Amino acid sequence: MTTVSYLIIHGIVFAAYLVKGLTGFGPAIVFISLGALILPPATAVAISPLLDVPAGLILLWKDKGLTSVGYWKQLILPMLAGVVTGALGLRFLSTDVYSILLSVAIALLGVWFLAKPGTPETQNRFISIPPIPEKGAIIAAIAAGVTGGLFGISGPPIIWYFGRRYPKSAFRKIIVPLFLVEAAGRSIINLSLGMIQTQDLLLTTSLFPALLTGLFVGNLWFNIIPQHKFERIIGIVLIASAVRLAIG
Repeated sequence: MTTVSYLIIHGIVFAAYLVKGLTGFGPAIVFISLGALILPPATAVAISPLLDVPAGLILLWKDKGLTSVGYWKQLILPMLAGVVTGALGLRFLSTDVYSILLSVAIALLGVWFLAKPGTPETQNRFISIPPIPEKGAIIAAIAAGVTGGLFGISGPPIIWYFGRRYPKSAFRKIIVPLFLVEAAGRSIINLSLGMIQTQDLLLTTSLFPALLTGLFVGNLWFNIIPQHKFERIIGIVLIASAVRLAIG
């Protein structure tokens, strides 16, 4: 890898984890889409969860104390069940048509977040999260697992459900643990299958400064950005996710 390519990868990681720090999701959309222009696509896909695990742990540490552990723990098993279902579905279904339909649905959801009237700032911004997930939350977790297993994109169902119901602080505190578990699982699978080589681990480690800087800047913006602008950013990231899914 040339020096220029190395610097570009650092810039991509910075941008990806600025998005993660700001929204709690979305780094893979940036890193895989742009990183695959510099790295072999398989390498970009394989090391993406390795980057997301430390990022998720840092955000989980920063957000500790608000989210009920029992709440998101009860969402993990349904999400994992959905992942298995989606992965099995790959054996029996042609996903081309479904991926196009899903990308259209995600794009429409992104447009909705962009076009909806801004949510006013209220005093209950740091609302308490119930100890037991609602039925809708469990359905969203299952759907996220299925779309993740089928298409490699699990965020939209989770974002659609929680993004409409919770202010930004509660929203991030719910989704970060879910995506952390998913990233850890993908990392274990990639390592066990030999998809990650020693040079990939060395590259991942070298990217940590860019990751940490992006998270720091994104988290600063998260703390000061108004709720209605936060919702607009969610819309933009969802549309980018739809585009990535449509083009493969």
